[in-house]
Amino acid sequence: MARSFLSSLVLLAIHAVATGSLLDNFEWLKQHGDEALEAAAHCQDVVVQLSKLSEHCRVTNQLENFAAVVSWIAIEQTGEKGSNSFLADLARSPPALAMKEKAQKAILASTQASMDEACIPECALENHHEFFEAFAGCYAPSVCAASGMGEVSFHRCRSSLQTFILNEMKYEASQWCQKDENGIYCQQHHAELMIQSPLCYSLYTAPVLEMGRDLCSDHTECVRGWKQAEEHPICSSQMTEIGRSRGEGMMHMLHQIWGARINTPSGASSYYDACIHPASQHKPNFIV
Repeated sequence: MARSFLSSLVLLAIHAVATGSLLDNFEWLKQHGDEALEAAAHCQDVVVQLSKLSEHCRVTNQLENFAAVVSWIAIEQTGEKGSNSFLADLARSPPALAMKEKAQKAILASTQASMDEACIPECALENHHEFFEAFAGCYAPSVCAASGMGEVSFHRCRSSLQTFILNEMKYEASQWCQKDENGIYCQQHHAELMIQSPLCYSLYTAPVLEMGRDLCSDHTECVRGWKQAEEHPICSSQMTEIGRSRGEGMMHMLHQIWGARINTPSGASSYYDACIHPASQHKPNFIV
């Protein structure tokens, strides 16, 4: 299964740099041929990294699932936050939609046993940074090339998105095996919330970049639903921190793409900060 999925990932990258409407233009291929080859090399490296892992760990399927879930949610939430059509186009690109399908299947199949497999100390997800780098280097240019990018250059899109996805994977890997007070993985609680209400789960883990937008009154069912999440305080706190961390990464990406042309807040807040406990108003420092 690992080889089949990763072969598909390689083909996604090659397809993106060979058949996308943007790339039907021969001039584009002349200008970005080196970057297309670099992306394909990263995709091949994903296969190599997992082949090495399969020799001494049974974590390859879980690593694939982890990569799919993290990259899907990060790009999907970026698309939801951006009023600019470029960001929405990233989330609607064929590679992103394919990853979404893979991620949703992985979430539905998540069990205590599969989490145990992913969290064996000697094979734990957070130890696989070389895989993260290869995956981000393969996936980001695939998404950028297939999205059309509008006025954003391919190089700037690829560079900023690759950094964002890589940092997301590193951060999420450090949190993936966290358990609640009763020894149940937080990821299992998150999966349950996501299945019950994809919208609310997305809000719980998404950054709030515009405090003036009234998420709370628009989605009162999610405010009520937070009480269920707080039954496991370690895990609800984790969702809050994921939202804050993702927000800082997202703002950094937007500055990399548009520079001084875009105004972003001085810090990212979480759903908890905005709707559950507004007095906290978490404001982390943000440095570009």
